[in-house]
Amino acid sequence: MINFITAEKVFVYLIALLPVLLVTGPFLPDLIVVLSSFFFLYIVFKDKKFYLLKNKYFIFFTFFWIYLILNSILSVNYLHSLKSSVPFIRFGIFFLFINYLLNKNYNLIKKLFIVFSFTLLCLHIDIIIQFIFGKNIIGLEPILKGRYSSFFGDESIVGSYISRTLPFYLALMALILKKDNKKLFLTLAVLILSLNSVILSGERMSLAILIFFFAIYFFSKFKFKLYFFLGILILFSINLKYNKTFVERFIQAPIDYQNKSVNKLLSYENVLPQNKEIFINRKFTAYNVFYHSHFLSAYLMFKDKYIFGQGVNNFRLVCDDQKFLIHDKSCSTHPHNILLQILSETGLLGFIFLVFFLVYFYKKLFREIFLFKMEEYEFYLVAFFCVNFFPLFSSGSIFNNWFCLLLFLPLGFYVNYQYKNTND
Repeated sequence: MINFITAEKVFVYLIALLPVLLVTGPFLPDLIVVLSSFFFLYIVFKDKKFYLLKNKYFIFFTFFWIYLILNSILSVNYLHSLKSSVPFIRFGIFFLFINYLLNKNYNLIKKLFIVFSFTLLCLHIDIIIQFIFGKNIIGLEPILKGRYSSFFGDESIVGSYISRTLPFYLALMALILKKDNKKLFLTLAVLILSLNSVILSGERMSLAILIFFFAIYFFSKFKFKLYFFLGILILFSINLKYNKTFVERFIQAPIDYQNKSVNKLLSYENVLPQNKEIFINRKFTAYNVFYHSHFLSAYLMFKDKYIFGQGVNNFRLVCDDQKFLIHDKSCSTHPHNILLQILSETGLLGFIFLVFFLVYFYKKLFREIFLFKMEEYEFYLVAFFCVNFFPLFSSGSIFNNWFCLLLFLPLGFYVNYQYKNTND
């Protein structure tokens, strides 16, 4: 007989460890998601608590999941596609389990905030050490010049981790330090440290994500905007003087891409003749030459099957088809953009779900900006989804377990907040 209270407390600690485990890679975090999902289903069916599944957010997610399975079955590479679509349900069950634990008063928020604070502080300090000494505290060196990755090693995603999780971390801070007069100053410190780490990471898209969030923050109702603005100016000034790759990476390189990258693409010896016109008719190049070709391949896939797409997670299998291949560098595991991945792999029918999701959160965000009706905690959670699902940003695969966990962990907190607010 399982001692449910003890088991639930164990899962609270496991989930609280997720911020630091995400730094180690996808395996351990995904293992926790799988175990949490099975345990929650055991609770539901053993005690017949089926009411826990009657959640409008989970119902929406379930319809999306059912469509993904049908989409996979209809695709050419259906076995490969089903390997991604069928297990995808674990993320829906996981955010329900988060909601369940938050209602049990196990102090999950406090435990998660402590681990999150420790993780982010270590990353902020470590990346500065790596910048100054050329190695981090465990001896890891940056793989590329001007791109410091801290504990992530050869994966240049420390900036993405910090910029994408920042709104969620601030949401936790808003609850934990609810009555603390120093909270606003600590918030400003976190924002400035995050900006510094993202700049040192050399990740342009992460900086764009952070700036977008800063813009949302700046137009919100919260105080000390002048101090925040001055802090950003000082930080940029320091980097302009002491960080030699700052101008090259964040200012000069994007300009060079727009001026030269289309010609570079057209000069590839292996560009397929039938797809050259797609470059000639476009003066703008997205991010860099590789992302540009991924985006165009995804566009061609969508045109080929615009109702159902190519099948869940099938971009990697069909991108080398002559109909979609731009050149020898254009194939990848996914198109690096959520909107284009949904369109190319799930078609217009899958895109409808994404539209509903985006309209729901952006409507709330605009209402907050103009009417100031949200609490600080809810504001940060809504900002999290608006930032991470912004259609023009490049991103990880929506069907990648590491990226999905990054997105679905905060959803459990948002669902819990909405239901508590409704019941109150």
